Amino acid sequence: MKAKALTSALAATAMSLAMTSVSSADSEKIEDAIDYRQSVFTAIGYHFSPMSDMLRGEIEFDAERFDHHANRVSELADMPWEGFIDESYDGQHGFKTTASAKIADDRGHFNEIANELVTTASDLEAASANDADMRTLAGLLSKVGSSCKSCHDDYRNK
Repeated sequence: MKAKALTSALAATAMSLAMTSVSSADSEKIEDAIDYRQSVFTAIGYHFSPMSDMLRGEIEFDAERFDHHANRVSELADMPWEGFIDESYDGQHGFKTTASAKIADDRGHFNEIANELVTTASDLEAASANDADMRTLAGLLSKVGSSCKSCHDDYRNK
């Protein structure tokens, strides 16, 4: 009888440990996804800022540097979205992030905004590669910024 009770207790403990391991693995996956998307957005900002500074006259305009940054923003623009996985939003599983849980409820609209960033960043890259004038570049950079703002307004917790 004691052996059966001990076996049951050991089985329950093993099952509990196995469930904890799965939860820890899921938790790490979620944390990795959050870190990934935040890192990509940081890189986008790193490349966006000098273009904005050039167009505002805060630093000298350098077409080659502008083109480099426009290319990088375009390359990065479609990357962060894969980091918006289920259960990785603010308040879920104890994670603190500015990504609103509304993303999960309105994924279609969220994806439309994501695609807008990808499209506007690509347009900016193409215009820069074709030596567009500063007025055109400023308009396109503004569209990129507006797509960022649109997502922040709808899906970023303050």
